[in-house]
Parts: sequence; C-alpha cells; structure tokens
Amino acid sequence: MKLEGVIISVDFADLLAETLPLNLRHFDRLVVVTAPEDVETQRICRFYGTPHVQTDVFRSRWAEFHKARGINLGLSNIDQADWVIHLDADMVLPPQTRTLIERADLDKNLLYGCDRYVVPGFEAWRLHQAMPPLQQDNYHVHMDLFPLAP
Repeated sequence: MKLEGVIISVDFADLLAETLPLNLRHFDRLVVVTAPEDVETQRICRFYGTPHVQTDVFRSRWAEFHKARGINLGLSNIDQADWVIHLDADMVLPPQTRTLIERADLDKNLLYGCDRYVVPGFEAWRLHQAMPPLQQDNYHVHMDLFPLAP
C-alpha cells in the first residue's frame, strides 16, 4: 500500500516545525504546499528533506485564501496511486496511523474522513508530548484525550 500526503502550510511554520517530523513517518511521499514568501515553511521542509511546492494560487482579488487551489496543486505533485491524506500544518496523525490504515479493510471507491481534535494550547501539547496517553489499541482510537473540533 502506498500512502501519500499533502500538507497546506502558509504562515504556519511554527506549527509545521512541530507536526512535520511526527507525520513524515506515515507516508511514502509527502508534499507541502506553501506561498513563495513563506520562507520559514520552505526552510523547515528543506531541513526535513520534504518536497515542497511554492505557489501564488492561494490569494486573489476575489477571495482571501484559496486553499482548494493549493490542495489541487499538491495532489498534482503526487502519484495518487493508492491512498492520499490531506493535512493542515497544525495537524498530527496518531503514532499508529499507518499500521491502522494497513489493517483496515478500506474500499478504494469510498472517501474517508476523520474527526479532528483540538489541543487547547501549546502547554497542553508539550505535556502530551512529554507523557502521551495511549491513543489507540489494535483497531480502536480513544476519543477522550482532547475535545473534538467544532
């Protein structure tokens, strides 16, 4: 199974610096899409050897932020052979994500999604990273660590 990912990161380099090294392990190929002026995101990508695409499609006179255009550009930079995960710069996948996906009997004709949890601040994130509680066992993800995003 090939697992590829696209991360959108424009002016979120501080968060990407935390999340990228944790997410990289899950993917066969991961591409970050950012703006040309976001040199900090580009630096983080170079540090971790992560392919990144610079584009000015995010902004126009009609909309403040065209995220979908960035996602589409990211998708055009991967094979899309098996499975694709789209993430934002502030998202971290659970440590056993790859294993759980490989064990699941997923249907390639379906689109899957997942809930998003909100870590209430950087201090809570640091505490979680210092002594993380078990988030999953075999096929179950524990849903009570952080509040669900609205």
